[in-house]
Parts: sequence; C-alpha cells; structure tokens
Amino acid sequence: MAITTKEEGVWSVDQVYNKQVKGSIWDYDGLTGLYSWGRNSSGQLGLNEQHPTGSTGRSSPTQVPGKWIGHFSTGNGDCNAVFYIGKETEGTLWTWGANSYGILGQGITSPALEGVSSPVQIPGTTWAQACGGTACYGVKTDGSLWGWGHSDNGAGGQDRTARSSPAQIEGSNYRTTDFSLCSSGNQNGWALRTDGTMWAWGRNQNGALGQNNNTSSNYPLQIPGTTWDKLADGGSQGMAAIKTDGTLWSWGYNNVGQLGHNEQTSYSSPKQVGSDTTWRSIRMSDFAAWATKTDGTLWSWGRNLEGVLGQGNPTPTHKSSPVQVGNATTWGEKITLAAPTSIIMKKTDGTLWSWGYNSYGTLGLNNRSTQPTPQQIPGTTWDSTGGCSMAAFATILA
Repeated sequence: MAITTKEEGVWSVDQVYNKQVKGSIWDYDGLTGLYSWGRNSSGQLGLNEQHPTGSTGRSSPTQVPGKWIGHFSTGNGDCNAVFYIGKETEGTLWTWGANSYGILGQGITSPALEGVSSPVQIPGTTWAQACGGTACYGVKTDGSLWGWGHSDNGAGGQDRTARSSPAQIEGSNYRTTDFSLCSSGNQNGWALRTDGTMWAWGRNQNGALGQNNNTSSNYPLQIPGTTWDKLADGGSQGMAAIKTDGTLWSWGYNNVGQLGHNEQTSYSSPKQVGSDTTWRSIRMSDFAAWATKTDGTLWSWGRNLEGVLGQGNPTPTHKSSPVQVGNATTWGEKITLAAPTSIIMKKTDGTLWSWGYNSYGTLGLNNRSTQPTPQQIPGTTWDSTGGCSMAAFATILA
C-alpha cells in the first residue's frame, strides 16, 4: 500500500497518521521500505524535496523511494548528511543531505546548505560501515579505514587536507587493516580493530582522544587497552566504550555530568562508569548519554534539555550518573540520536519509540510537542533506525 492512495485519500505532510488516529485500518504493518521524518532544510529526508530553512519539515514517517535492503550506518547526529548501507545491493554506500566539507563523498564541495535531496552512491561496493559528522569515516569489508570531509585538527586521520572523496587512512604506527567499527565526532574520529584495540585521531579538546593530554593528532593513536568491544556513536568532546567484560568507560568533557561519573570533572583518559558489568550499548551527544544493559533496561544521564533523557521532566536539569528510563526491559540495542535532543529507539517487539525535542516533527508522532517520556510511533515491524540533525529514519524490511 502506498503512502497516498485513492482509497485512503491524499494527505498533507502532517496527515500521514490521521486515518489511523481516527480508528481506520491504516498502519505500517505489512509494508516494507525506508521512511524519514523531521527537518528537511538540506534535503536530508531523501524525498527529492528541500524545505526552506525555518520551515517545519514533516512530522510523520514518509516513504523514501527505492528498494532498501541494508541498514543505517552510525553517525554524529549533528551532521546533516545520512549514510545507509545497501540499496538493492548490500555493500553499497548511499548518502544525502548537506554537503559541507564534501561529506557526501561525491568529489564535490558545496556550500553547507546546498544539499542533495535524493540518495546518491559513494563509489565502491564493499562498504561495511560508515559514520559521519563534519568529518566522515568508513570501514570496508577488507578491514580498511577511510576518511573524507573536514580535516582541521587532523580529523582526516592522515593530514589536514579536506577531501570530498573517501581516501584510505594509512600510517606507519599501526596496521591499516582489521578495522571493524568507527565513530565520528565533529573534528575527530575513533575506531576499533578486531584485536580489541581502539584508535583515535583529530581534535583533542578536553581529552576526547583518551591520550591523557589535550594534543590533537593527524593520525590514529592507540587508546590503552586490548579488550575494547563496543564504541559509542556520536560525541565530539567526549567518548565512551564498552569492554568485553561488560564494563563501561568514558572520557573527555564533563561539564554537565555527561560522562556518568557522579561528578563534573573532565578526564583525558578512560575512566570506568560505576562498577556494573552488564552494559550492552552506548550512545553519546556532546552533553548527554544513553546506554542499555543486557537485561533490556535503558539508562540516561547528562543534560536534560527538552526532556531528552526520557525521565519525565522537560526542564534542563542535570544527571551526573546513570538513571533508568521507565521500567521497560525490552529495549533494543540501537540508540539513535536525531540531534541535538531527540531520541529514537526500537524495542524487541518491533515497536518504535521517541522522545525529546520535536519542533520539526523529529519524533514522528504527527505533532510538534516536546515529549519528556518515550512515546510510540505507530507500527510494530520497524527494523533499523538512523538520525541526523533534527531528522530521523527507520526501515521496515521484508
């Protein structure tokens, strides 16, 4: 069933859910495809249209044309570009939205708000993962690490030359293969290798690179340890990661308690968050963090601007240590940030939930009201999720 049909009527951009809300048969169950909603100032919704800056975008999921078979790659929610692995063919990398610093990987540098409103392919057919902020990185199936976009402070991972096409990050201080996961900040990056080591490069303000100093680096440096297992998405002034023993570690800027150490002291080396050994996944922004445990519970801490912590309070209070979000024990592992303060998460039953900032309809609830607690987006068969600057995405796979 298409989004607009003669039987259901043609709906305006904020009317996608009206039939369902009023009790009709419309819902997303039984459908497949890629859906987007939220702000669209740079074409970041991938709908072949671009709403002027200041317009309200779309507040309900709208289908993006094409057959999408893969999954969203990780990224920094502050970026206006989107990365998706697998349109028709797994291993292809597709992107759309703003092209500041050449982050779309097309060999062209455009002004920051001159966006591409339909998906375009980044060359190559062996991409395994990508992550994007103003600097972007990708890992291929052969374990090689690639970078493009902004390169101030060494964000390019090999020099300070901005690139509008992917270039392999090479160096004499480490092997250039066996990378498995990447994460991008604003002008810095982190990556894991299959041997359990973690590497960081770029801007090192407030110790974000975990080197026990504040010195930026043009090339990847190893963070101490060989049992790193999972890396946080997002963040630029701080980072967090989970080790194979289930412990959670964080470092960098900590002005509002976003490191979870029950204090507001910044650290330039990894410091363990509490003593728990059941952490499963972690997501960071510059001022807050969210994490799940192996029992399916969800936890948050940091600054609560617009109710982004999901604790039921929309005021900008601070939490400097983890606090559980509600009582649910069925949260999935993926935590999506549609920056700066909107969260999208799936539960194990296939339902999709959102909370936080919503002036652009970023929460997909057919309204523009801030929500300080998780609210369900209609449908029960959602799969992968993704986000960028005040826009969100989700797939329903066959």
